[in-house]
Amino acid sequence: MKLSIEKTATLPMPETPQAGAGKLGRLAASGVDLLMCASINLLQSRHRLHARSREEMEHYVAACEKLIAENFYAVPTGAEIAVAIGDRPGPTITWRSPIDTKFPANNIARADFFPCRRGWSAPTVLMLHALMSASHIGYRRCAGRLNELGWNACFVHLPYHYSRVPRGYWNGELAITADLVRNAEGLRQGVIEVRQLMAALRERGCREFGVLGTSYGGWVVSLR
Repeated sequence: MKLSIEKTATLPMPETPQAGAGKLGRLAASGVDLLMCASINLLQSRHRLHARSREEMEHYVAACEKLIAENFYAVPTGAEIAVAIGDRPGPTITWRSPIDTKFPANNIARADFFPCRRGWSAPTVLMLHALMSASHIGYRRCAGRLNELGWNACFVHLPYHYSRVPRGYWNGELAITADLVRNAEGLRQGVIEVRQLMAALRERGCREFGVLGTSYGGWVVSLR
């Protein structure tokens, strides 16, 4: 007796509304990614290397290779900023950056401070934004929620972003370009300024810190 086994044909499943929405979402996300990459490439076309770029990079590396990381990111002597904060928590902290660049707007460091009712002694979360961050609104919402939980929050303006953008440039455009020396000095500048800020807050009584670092901000704080 022979048994015959017939193969059952697999019928295509009808596309559900959810599946269609998923495809549409992926298509939209791909379009946004393409637009962002094209925009970044267009911006970076303004920052091409010049005839002395290699020479400048070699000179910079030769000068820095003698340093260990702790020295490279060390806060210069006399660069404490406790006076810039004052005795009462204010909405904005500004001070002269210890790293001097050819862009005056970038030489003024800034952090927006959101104190809770507990004052200086409360734990403080440092919020470090992404490269070319589109808006500070989300970080302000996070700050409000942290204040409700009894934490202070501090939104740090990283080099070449927000209040530190030179006239004629986009937010964060100069932070990462083909100019590797400026890239490295920008990271160094951000790390040193975060160290200055934390030292000043410790002097005011803060003993615990948290960090919310996104993209470029996470890179800066990981070097701290």
